[in-house]
Amino acid sequence: IGAGGVGGYLAARLIESGADVTLIARGAHGRAIADQGLGIRGERGEWSVRVPHLVRAPEELVQRFELILIAVKWPELEAACDALPNLLAVDGVVVPLLNGLSSEDVVARYVGAQRTLSGVAYMSAGIVEPGIIYVNGNTHVGLAPYRPGQEAELARVAALFERAQVPLQRSDDFRTMLWQKMLWNAPFNGLCALARCNAG
Repeated sequence: IGAGGVGGYLAARLIESGADVTLIARGAHGRAIADQGLGIRGERGEWSVRVPHLVRAPEELVQRFELILIAVKWPELEAACDALPNLLAVDGVVVPLLNGLSSEDVVARYVGAQRTLSGVAYMSAGIVEPGIIYVNGNTHVGLAPYRPGQEAELARVAALFERAQVPLQRSDDFRTMLWQKMLWNAPFNGLCALARCNAG
């Protein structure tokens, strides 16, 4: 859910690895992806993928999913979560990939703590124009259990990322993982906001 820099990049890598991916993308960006595929500019130069299953809103979906990645901005998280109970398979899990310290808590209110995993995405990415995203620098994903007893679910999700050749770091302590990401973001984000310039 969310086809911006983070969600679009991970979807593209998963599609290339043979995973059965459905992408939710709205507006001009969604229309461009439907018409011409999803273009990525980044560490491999410029490349594109055809998205096999693309919808504009969760309400268009009738199937249930083993894994749902949420890659929206914080103000859109609650709206994205509204659809989760009708989209998640009985043995499925949700991984929020937002900055911050409480996305997992929000997701768990909708699907339960045992069906929620903790995730972070380290990447500088965004939309260049409709249908095209950029990804700069080293990228990797962090995964951690949100509650005890989630080893099998975590291993299943980790295997998907590894097949897609997305660098992955696993942690046993999701709170530490979230705080490490916060501390990575905080210095340059604050300076960039004050100076009104981008990280580059």
